[in-house]
Amino acid sequence: MKFCDRCLYPENHALNIVFDSSGVCSGCRVHEEKYVINWSEKEKELSDLLSQYKNQPGSSYDCVIPVIGSGDDFFVVDLVKNKFGLNPLLVTYNTHFSTKVGIRNLARLISELDCDHLYSTIGPDTIKEITKITLKKFGDMYWHVLAGSQTFPVQVATKLDIPLIIWGVNGWLDQVGMFSHLDRVEMTKKVRKEHVMRGFDAEALIGESKNVTKKDLQAFTYPTDVQLEKSRVRGLYVGNYVFWDSQKQIENAIENFGYETYVQERTYN
Repeated sequence: MKFCDRCLYPENHALNIVFDSSGVCSGCRVHEEKYVINWSEKEKELSDLLSQYKNQPGSSYDCVIPVIGSGDDFFVVDLVKNKFGLNPLLVTYNTHFSTKVGIRNLARLISELDCDHLYSTIGPDTIKEITKITLKKFGDMYWHVLAGSQTFPVQVATKLDIPLIIWGVNGWLDQVGMFSHLDRVEMTKKVRKEHVMRGFDAEALIGESKNVTKKDLQAFTYPTDVQLEKSRVRGLYVGNYVFWDSQKQIENAIENFGYETYVQERTYN
């Protein structure tokens, strides 16, 4: 097994990774961009983009922000609402993995930052059956989490005519360097399927079990091209425009909003 000489990420990283001749991974190389980019200019670019979505007719909200209650979520919502002045609608897909601490932090996020919030919960029996299918079909028990969290915000945006979804950081950029900050990659139907969902849409699960119908998969079914064309929903990653530092963001969430931490056995944060 090959490991990055700098960050020790392994070559079998789930998001895919490559190494250069110096033994340094693509994630570390893209991370170097953070220290040469003019972030003041990038933030101004973000401000100009967001100003186009303020107070648009036809909707009570300026944007949708997917959240689970993490420290990064506090950072994004605070930035969008209090610095740039947008009125966001927060949305959450219930992963069925939340801890008591996580549930409290989500409630804290909503109350401390005073935002409206929509929550999607799929029946546990349905989730169990879908997980059995995805584990057997392509070796992934986490598929429903990725599919649900990447689908529900877009469903809400298209149904409520909210033209903008603001995501935090692009993991394929920040972790493994698949993209550059300068690429300004946005969240799209293609990005979701190819990178987030392991190449399998909800339609791929139809017929795999008599206990899972097309109706059961509705929560994981992306809006049609016709719906997307009509709504013109756009997905922006904040990490393309501001210096992304999860550790600092968590520390600020603790100090400013009473974010509650939890001791883990594995990584430091």
